[in-house]
Amino acid sequence: MLFFDVPHAEIIGRIERRRGIVKAGGFDRAAYSELAELGLAGLYISEADGGLGMGPVEGMVVMAYAEVGDRVDRLCRGLQELGVEQGDRVATFAWNSNYHLEAYLAAPCMGAVLHTLNIRLFPEQLVYVVNHAQDKVILVDGSLVDALAQHVDQFETVEHFVVMGEGDLSKLPGAISYEELLARQEPGFDYPAIDDRAAAALSNDVAELES
Repeated sequence: MLFFDVPHAEIIGRIERRRGIVKAGGFDRAAYSELAELGLAGLYISEADGGLGMGPVEGMVVMAYAEVGDRVDRLCRGLQELGVEQGDRVATFAWNSNYHLEAYLAAPCMGAVLHTLNIRLFPEQLVYVVNHAQDKVILVDGSLVDALAQHVDQFETVEHFVVMGEGDLSKLPGAISYEELLARQEPGFDYPAIDDRAAAALSNDVAELES
């Protein structure tokens, strides 16, 4: 997801030389800087705690796999609470972050369809793809609330807005906090058996819009 035009062997080699990225005394910034040279500033791996770390727009987030799994379970429950059923579209309007990772895992695994909205679309294109996909819920990064809010009166099928991170919820009708949604859910989730041919995700580009 965060690997760009860099040979896989080179990426692995750099990481292998920096196995102690997370040390007992704290985060190894030299190791992080080396990964940043490869465009991997948002990702690092630690053998010490078996954890995966992703850097959202603001700062660093360090999470163990078990914590990621728990949050994904709770997001699935939260989306169910919002009325999301198998086949429904769950859209994201967000940067690469731990929130986005959780959405990438949760929506398809519960049988919904993840719809990643391109934050660089022109307004009329954004409105078109949201309506054409019949998005039911939009997960929006707090820093992008203003960009999305100016179009909400044109969205025909969106029932809920969930704000990830810090953002002004009052600018979106009935918006709820992502963390509050997760916090009120019970742990665990009963994942359904999903047909291998079922849709998992949608993406948008200009070619699709013009077809």
